[in-house]
Amino acid sequence: MKVLIAGVLLVVAGIGAGTGIAYFELRKYSERFGDEEFLTVEKTEEIRDGLPKVQIVNGSEFNFGEMERHGTRSHKFEIKNIGKAPLSLVKGETTCKCTMNKLIDGVLPPGESVKVELEWIAKEVGPNKVFIQTADIKTNDPSRKVIRLTIRGNIRTSVKVIPSPLVMSSILASRGAEGEVVIYSYRTDDLDFVRTKIDPKLKGLVEPVVEPLTSEELAGDELALSGKKLRIRLKPGLPLGALDQTVWLTTNLKDSPLVPVHFQGNVVSDISLYGRYFNRTSNRLRLGKIKPTDGFRTELRLLVRGEHRMSTQFEVVSVDPAGVFDVKFRESKDLKTGTAVQHVLDIAVLKGAPAISRLGSGQGKLGQILIRTTHPQVKQITLGVAFEISE
Repeated sequence: MKVLIAGVLLVVAGIGAGTGIAYFELRKYSERFGDEEFLTVEKTEEIRDGLPKVQIVNGSEFNFGEMERHGTRSHKFEIKNIGKAPLSLVKGETTCKCTMNKLIDGVLPPGESVKVELEWIAKEVGPNKVFIQTADIKTNDPSRKVIRLTIRGNIRTSVKVIPSPLVMSSILASRGAEGEVVIYSYRTDDLDFVRTKIDPKLKGLVEPVVEPLTSEELAGDELALSGKKLRIRLKPGLPLGALDQTVWLTTNLKDSPLVPVHFQGNVVSDISLYGRYFNRTSNRLRLGKIKPTDGFRTELRLLVRGEHRMSTQFEVVSVDPAGVFDVKFRESKDLKTGTAVQHVLDIAVLKGAPAISRLGSGQGKLGQILIRTTHPQVKQITLGVAFEISE
């Protein structure tokens, strides 16, 4: 009997020791890793008394349902402090535009609430056409350290533009260009555009023209119910450089957003310059360091396109600094295509030229070659030359 009682006591002691060890390990784990940030932990009123407490009025998730591609939707979440102490709110990670009403020092007093707006523009999505966007708000509520606000929905495509973007490559400023896109509709058999809008700076230079599609063109997309063609006409006079613009179309579809038609290109002069040491972006010749005993020689090609290509002539007007360069044009020749005429400018740094620095950016002003032309739109060409003559 004594042996039996001893055995029972030993088992009870073992269970107690095991429970104690388990409690100790669990406590160590909790202290090390803390509560799960996104898990709401219910605490007793005694523990909660005197602390801030978060409440998301009407929930922390909102479903937009169906949303048009390129459309913009927003939803306002309301965060309320139902605790007994000030609630601290700090924006954390977000995958969409998140705007919070202004707080005083980032603190929400007990009993008050604040609106947080999440905005999402429906762009590209995966194959399932479902989008989920989130925004995290960090708090000092010990039971909910991070609030995760979520918006979700499905994206539908009612209108599709092909190609997008429309690339028109090199566009002669004196001639302009023209390109077209096809716009398909998957919601209506009577697609139409009630309004077109372009950048006001391009008024008079860009003309969007809506035209009907032929049955053969509509058959290019077997799922399309109807469609239109948009012809974009670029007129002479566009500013030189990269062109990246959008024509915005308003359709006759209910709840349809503006349809963007992007077009890109590079507007160039009738006269283009090419050369090994020539930078077209900065319009500079970069010759670098040259020894006076060696001298230097290179060439620059001037390509003339357009209706004035045969009559355009060039003349070197001035060279700065004097006594350093020998600059002259070679005889011009037609290219095989017959659409351009090429002129070659020989540029030589004379042997024995004096030491000088004309590198620009505080190392002496750039050298300069001034060329006069007979082209009616391009009267003069000014070339900067970055170089240094030294041993």
